[in-house]
Amino acid sequence: MMPTIRRLTDSCLVVTTDDGATLIDPGFHTFDTGEIELDSIGDIRRVLVTHEHGDHVNPAFVRWLLDRGEDVTVHANQAVVDLLAEHEIAASSLPPRRRVAARRTSSMSGFPREPSLQTGAGRSTT
Repeated sequence: MMPTIRRLTDSCLVVTTDDGATLIDPGFHTFDTGEIELDSIGDIRRVLVTHEHGDHVNPAFVRWLLDRGEDVTVHANQAVVDLLAEHEIAASSLPPRRRVAARRTSSMSGFPREPSLQTGAGRSTT
């Protein structure tokens, strides 16, 4: 499936990939104005919120997304996590888990090795 990006209103986007749909910045413009039919959004697996301004996060909209979806996760910075907690909505400030494609990198012994992690100044940890 080719990834798609659909702008709903203002700063609210839905990004759809093989791994499901992610709604970015569920603000009041999308939820309260009636500009879009909310049921047209589709199934959302993840919600990402960039910051705590009302045009980027509306707790009622986040609650609506959580209530209608199964296993929906919310990811945001700590300020948004704290804001949503005031509305009894769980969110994580950790980055969403992502699938990492295995990278075939041969070691001197001929066996595949783990991809190296980069540290400062380009030094590898492996």
